This record gives sequence, C-alpha cells and structure tokens, in this order.
Amino acid sequence: MNSRQASWVILAAVAIAPAAYGQAYLRAWLKPQLGEQKPWASHQAEALFNEDVQDQDADLSGIRHELDFSVPVLQRPDRDAAVIGRVGGWDLATDAVLPEAGEDLPEALYDIQLGGQYRTRLANDWIGGVLLSVGSASDKPFDTFDEYAINAIAVLRSPEDRPEGWIFSVALSNQTSFLPYVPLPGAAWYVQREKVTAVLGLPASSLHWEPAEDWAVDLSYMLFQTAFAELSWRPEERLVLFGQFRWDNDAYFRAGRDDDDDRLFYYEKRAAAGLRYYPTGQIVLEVSGGWAFDRFFFEGEDYGDHDDNRIDIDDGPFAAASVRVVF
Repeated sequence: MNSRQASWVILAAVAIAPAAYGQAYLRAWLKPQLGEQKPWASHQAEALFNEDVQDQDADLSGIRHELDFSVPVLQRPDRDAAVIGRVGGWDLATDAVLPEAGEDLPEALYDIQLGGQYRTRLANDWIGGVLLSVGSASDKPFDTFDEYAINAIAVLRSPEDRPEGWIFSVALSNQTSFLPYVPLPGAAWYVQREKVTAVLGLPASSLHWEPAEDWAVDLSYMLFQTAFAELSWRPEERLVLFGQFRWDNDAYFRAGRDDDDDRLFYYEKRAAAGLRYYPTGQIVLEVSGGWAFDRFFFEGEDYGDHDDNRIDIDDGPFAAASVRVVF
C-alpha cells in the first residue's frame, strides 16, 4: 500500500467524527507539498439495521451519509489555499425518547459546514497553516446561533524535506466532548521511513507500518474516544482487503434543548471487514460490513454526562459504502 492509499484509509476512518477536519488536516501535514493540491470529493453512506432500544418500548434503524469536498483556490510553490466543505447527517427511524428531557430523539440530524484552509512556507522553511469551518450541526440547522458549529486548527511543522521533525497545533471546536470552546494545544514527533510512518504525540497519534510485501497495519487515536485500527492485504495492485476496528462519535445541537451548553452525542464501536478498489488513479471505491456495538446517544455538556439523557441501542449489523474522486 503506497502513502497515497494509506492516507485515504485514515481519512475515510475519521471522516464522520466531529474532529474529522482536524485529524485529517494533521495527517495531510506529513507530506505538505505546497502548491500541489488537487480538487477532490467523497461520499459515503452507512446503514444501521433495526435493533431494540434498551429500557424503552422502541427500536431504531438509520442511514448515515456524508459528502466532503476540497477545491484549491491558490496554488504557488510557497503557499496554497482551498475551500472545504461537508454536508451529512442521520436519517433515523425510531420512537426513542431522551428519558430526562422527555423529548423524542430527532429523526433527522444534519451537519453542514463550509470553510477554508491556508498553508505557507515561513522564512525559516518551517510551514504554517490554518483551517476554519463554520456551519450548523442540528435537527434544525441554522435555526438560531445556538445550533452553529465552529471548528478551527492552526498547525506549524518542521521543514518538509526532513524525514522526522515536529508538528505543533492549536485546535478549537464546540463539537468536542472535552473542553468545548477551549483552545487545546498539541505536539507530535513524526518519523518517515520506507516501511513505517509514525506520528507520536497529543492530541493525535498514528502509525502506518508495512510488515511484509502487500500487507499494512494502520493505527490512530485522537482524544477523546476516537480510535482506528486496520490490517490490510493487497492481493493485486488495484484491490485491498481489510479488517478494521473503529471507535467514533458525532455531536449535534438539538434545537429547543433546555441548556444551550448541551450537545446530543452519538457513540459507537464497530468491527468490520471489506474491500477497497482503485479502478483508476483518481477513484477509490470501498464497501464494508460488520458489527456495531456499545452504541448510545446522550445529551449533555461533555462526556462526563454520558449517563444523562441516555439512549442505549442493542448491538447489531451495519453496511457501508463510499467513493472518493480526485479531479
């Protein structure tokens, strides 16, 4: 698996997490060739099959979907910029109720964001950049300012021609389950070798390792409650078979909630198997399926409230498919 394919694995794994832009953006800084961005778009859909809601006379099924894109608007050897965006969310079929609020769980949740990123080479050959996205994540997007979502990150890294060095960051988001609205610093040491690429630090760490020809191991973790592990095998040039584990979460602002500081979170873990196919150098197709477990909604200020207003969903199967196109 080459570095381009490995980057797509990581991007696909975190694309639906609230901190997706941040983690994907940090990964892109491993090979930050300025002025060489290409427009791309990806779409993914996942189906959760009907399962019982615990301690309620209700069940739940749903489809989660997302469209992401990036369009370069500036391409120079010393700087570049792009417009980025996301449109996604949930379509749920359920009679589940948030027990303490006494309100129905929304049957439609949306996450709509638009923003941009900018990177530049500094006088000392270090590279700096920023990403900002603004939108709304809610059952009634843009209904009031209380439903707005804000994500921002600033990054500084060692000169790009070094096989190892530092990546520093400061991130701010109101969708995280830990210290929302608070700027959180990060630092990581990266190492790039022929068979190993590692980023070791906080808030994000990752590893890509090729232990044998056509085999790869990918691991990543981002604070808090976001993790990914994959073992993949490439039996032929355009086909990759994989098994993976994911631990993800989403965050939304339910319109009309009693406390404006509360967010509606969804957490889940899943084990999956699937295949990734590269019909051309510009297109990636992926299908997978498996078992989703330890999944629940809750409404609160942060993860410390995960037992409040909680809806637990029985374990069950899921299916997913995605396509990504680089233009």
